[in-house]
Amino acid sequence: MKEEPLLNVKEAIDMYRYLLRPNPSFGTDVYAENFKSEGIVLIEDESMQSKGRPIRFECYALILRLKGKSKRSVSQYDYIIEPRSLQLVNPASLFSFEDISQSAKSFVLLFDKEFILKDNLSVELINKLMNFHNKHDENIQLDLHVYAQVLDIYEEINAEFRIRASGYIELIKTYLNQLLYLLKREKEKLHVENNYTKSEQLCSSFLSLIEEHFKSKKKVYEYAQILGITPNYLSEITQENLNASALSFIHKRILKESEYLLSYTDMAIKQIALKLNFDSPSQFGRFFKHNNGISPKAFRMK
Repeated sequence: MKEEPLLNVKEAIDMYRYLLRPNPSFGTDVYAENFKSEGIVLIEDESMQSKGRPIRFECYALILRLKGKSKRSVSQYDYIIEPRSLQLVNPASLFSFEDISQSAKSFVLLFDKEFILKDNLSVELINKLMNFHNKHDENIQLDLHVYAQVLDIYEEINAEFRIRASGYIELIKTYLNQLLYLLKREKEKLHVENNYTKSEQLCSSFLSLIEEHFKSKKKVYEYAQILGITPNYLSEITQENLNASALSFIHKRILKESEYLLSYTDMAIKQIALKLNFDSPSQFGRFFKHNNGISPKAFRMK
């Protein structure tokens, strides 16, 4: 049975190579005969209204948006990405994007976990940093000062890739540390400045719980029970703060996972239904068709 693909840096490049140009003025030339990832790659994406297939990375993707707007989906979260945004996509997240501008430009750092851990600061410090980002994966809109600072660091990394002088990998790792700590500071600032209400905090916790439990918990009351509130109250605050019902967010995440498994594995529909804890393949089929308009079999054939 074909397993769910988790792409390392090289495989991620192979997946999105069609979006990249040979001999770019910025970033790594992934078409060069001597190209190898070394656990980290810097690419410049200047796609024209492109759309990437949903996929899961085994690596991290640190994306700085310079120009144009796009829709980005990370697990059950959807973002509208604008210039000066910075986001770290964590390993195993279900990731896809769709440009909504005529032209767009992003700098993307793809790096494996082994790269950030090996010969770096203490493993304890790095794990603590990456665990923070695992819990806070929101897109961050940078102010002009921080954006200029982040852009400079990307430029320094690019220069090191070009020169490849002695110790360049160690310097790149140092610059990457700076980016991750800057992003952490901006995320912390965002949470302090926003001063979230109790209901907003509950909604955020609810969305995080969906990502953790969507395969086994499909009812609103199951999440309300974990949060210590009533199902009615959970439905009220999601409608008020997120403009959609609590159940719709649960169904949306299950549907995304269903589409991914149908597209990228050769698991039988019966096996997918079992993996997602449906009572039967027919129950899964009804759920899928109700939410997607076509049957799982038709979706897979299409």
